[in-house]
Amino acid sequence: MANYPDNVILLLLQIILERQQNLSHIFQNQKANKEKYEKLLERPIIDQEILSRFVTDKLVIMYAPELCEMQLRSLKTLVLDIFNKGIEGEDKESILVNVITLANYYYYKRIKDIEETRLPELRSQMKIILEGKT
Repeated sequence: MANYPDNVILLLLQIILERQQNLSHIFQNQKANKEKYEKLLERPIIDQEILSRFVTDKLVIMYAPELCEMQLRSLKTLVLDIFNKGIEGEDKESILVNVITLANYYYYKRIKDIEETRLPELRSQMKIILEGKT
């Protein structure tokens, strides 16, 4: 799997989650709807709608423009790679890997990056700007 920014992976997982929720509503009239939804979260259906929403999103255009030309087969491979990679630092047997747990993991990584890297950078830039005005 190529090393894409966490915010791009998180966006993809959010789009997938929303699509799986929509698909589960289609199955709503069928029995065992909850089981079908859980299976969709563990083995999501990746379709053209997910692809088109992902490759046209401004975040993808800005942070990973090479993905804008992605085909459906490549997207399916990327999603499979994300699921196979799982959650770093966790025993693959001890935690259920699905769209929600992966999204939570990437959300946590994103928040940690913002707190530890981005905010200190912004503070130092603001300090330089404010010191230059006095």
